[in-house]
Parts: sequence; C-alpha cells; structure tokens
Amino acid sequence: MNMRMLLTLPLLALSALAGAQVPAPSHRAGESWTYREINGYNNLERATVVREIVQADGTLRIVTRLGDGKLVNDAVYPTPGALGSGAVNERARGTFEPSLPLYSYPLADGSRWSNQVVRRDELWKERRRTRIDGRIHGWETVRVPMGEFKALRIQRIIYVGDHDPFRSETTREEMEWYVPELKMPVKVQVREYYREPPFDFPNYIHPGEWFIHELTAMKRSQ
Repeated sequence: MNMRMLLTLPLLALSALAGAQVPAPSHRAGESWTYREINGYNNLERATVVREIVQADGTLRIVTRLGDGKLVNDAVYPTPGALGSGAVNERARGTFEPSLPLYSYPLADGSRWSNQVVRRDELWKERRRTRIDGRIHGWETVRVPMGEFKALRIQRIIYVGDHDPFRSETTREEMEWYVPELKMPVKVQVREYYREPPFDFPNYIHPGEWFIHELTAMKRSQ
C-alpha cells in the first residue's frame, strides 16, 4: 500500500460517516467515564472528573463527581438528551420546564436546534429563562489519553439565566467530541463569559470558567 492510499483512508472513513444518523444511546447503571480536567488559562491539569450512570430504567440519571468524591452535578434526563433537572454551571441549578435539549436525536452532520425553556432557580427562587443554540459540525478525528476516535463535533451556546443585580447572565460556549460507541464525549471544551455591570454602558466582558475535559478511562456495566 503506497503513502497516498495511507493518507486517503482516514478521509474515506470520515466521508462514510458524514451521512450517518446517530440514535440515542442505551445506558446501563454502573457505567462510568473518567476525564482529566485541564485549566484553559494555563493548560495545567487540575482535577479528575467522573461521570457515572446511577439510574437507567426509563429516566436517566448521571452523577458527576471530582476524584475526591465531591459532587459536581446530579443530572436527570426524563427523555434522551434532555436535561430535566441538574446544573448548567455552578450558578445555575434547578428543574427545567420543558427539559433542556442538550442533544437533538438522531444526531446528524449539519443539524441545528434552538430552544428556550424555564428553569426554577434554586438560589433566587425564581423562574429564569434558559436558551440553547446547538449545532453539529460533522465528524472529526480526535486524540485523547484513552486513544484516537472518530467523533461528532457538537457545539452549544447556552444563555444560562444566572444574572444578578451586579452582573449579566453567563454565556456558556461548549464544544464536545461525541463518540457513539462510547456513549459519551471523549473531549469537552467549555468557555464562559459575562458582562458587568449588567445594564449600564459602558460595560465590560469578564471571562469566566475555561476548561477542557479529556477521557482517560471508561468502565462498562457488568
């Protein structure tokens, strides 16, 4: 096999995937995915993050913890890909009416979705608007500590609805590389920003969270 053919094979594989539609995954309790968390500002590893399926009997429940056991998120999905309760970020937790569609199944190259829902805010005891704009950019090859994978690159822009008297709501930009065979993304990049003060002019854009998750291990259910 000559060098030209070797270089062409990965492109052919991605082309074959381009028209594929990806259904919602079938999860089982006990499955887990472990990621390393990298600080986007200094590129240093700062934490271990574990997502675990704790319920999969119709309603899906995913608990996310740090390596030391600290709870990060307890997310409930009444329907595939749609967040019914849990956290969008550290400032925005609660229940969503209707559920917030983080994925729009079946997943397909080029598809888009945009939805606005209401979140019952746990901190302010108010009903807050949350909006999501999603887009699937297509198949890419991505390398993480666990290996190299063909992945769907999925973009989300979420207007979180976590404003307060001193600052605007957070805009959260997510990019993930989702691998259907693993039923989770192998890589996630998150950047957040907000404006302060919220209504006066001029106001200033402040950077918030910026981190990358990369898959290091996966445990399948017994």
